[in-house]
Amino acid sequence: MTSREQFEAWLRAQPHVLNVGVEQDGTYTLHEDRVAWEAWQASREAVELDIDWPEANDDTWKDGEEGAYAMGHEDGKDKVIIAVRKAIRAAGIKVKGE
Repeated sequence: MTSREQFEAWLRAQPHVLNVGVEQDGTYTLHEDRVAWEAWQASREAVELDIDWPEANDDTWKDGEEGAYAMGHEDGKDKVIIAVRKAIRAAGIKVKGE
């Protein structure tokens, strides 16, 4: 779902909104909807994540049943996931599924 689709879904869910009118050029019919869309866009642009990336480790290549793989890959992947989720939460954004 695009940001605009999310916005329109949110807008339609508001109790005072009866209809969301969109002109042929893509602008919203009502001034209030245009202002709300501009605020929505500005709020998305203001999101900035500062991710504390984990340091790379020295992987050792091994032969597994399905070919070669790097030991430590899963550990590194988990550390990256943790770092990204931590940055997302610090920015006040919910992590889907948590």
